Amino acid sequence: MGRRPIITKQKVAEAALQIIDAEGLEALSVERIAGELGVRGPSLYHHFADKAAMLTEVAGYVLGDLELDRPTETWKEWMVAVGVTFYKRVRQHPRAAAILMEYLPDQASIAGLGRAAKILTEADIDPVTQALLIEGTEKLTWGWSLQRAFVQVDGDHRLAYPGLAKRWPELARAMKARDRKWKNDERMLEQALFAFVNGVVPEA
Repeated sequence: MGRRPIITKQKVAEAALQIIDAEGLEALSVERIAGELGVRGPSLYHHFADKAAMLTEVAGYVLGDLELDRPTETWKEWMVAVGVTFYKRVRQHPRAAAILMEYLPDQASIAGLGRAAKILTEADIDPVTQALLIEGTEKLTWGWSLQRAFVQVDGDHRLAYPGLAKRWPELARAMKARDRKWKNDERMLEQALFAFVNGVVPEA
């Protein structure tokens, strides 16, 4: 007899994510994950209480540690870099975006928020402003990342209105200017985050 495959939570998350990336969340089942790993479905329940617990593991696996200990020159650069890293992780696995919304555990964000508060405290930012910066950058990053992920899966239909230039010429010009200025969404998000943090705490 051959040796039984060694099952770990990470291997389950990796197998589940491969299925989601290729076919979408609707193709995912415990039996399908088990088949990818060469084991029977019930064996996965030695590591997870249910399918929801597996999806929680997948959500944590997608984001990873967000490189929170990266060296940066300023707190603003650190906050923007973390936001852009989040965006890149989501865009790498756009079909898993819905999982992040529903299954990402609260504790997954605590380390990043705690690190942000520590860095802002060291920069002599008052607690009220800290809260605004943390909440604002988090919500801006989440909204940007999830919207782009859903568009990536469904097709780029942003403002694909046939009469846009005629009905809203100002908006059409703005969209053309956007495409000339920013070659990709990652760069545009970076600038949006810098605009936000500089608006809350202007340069001295």
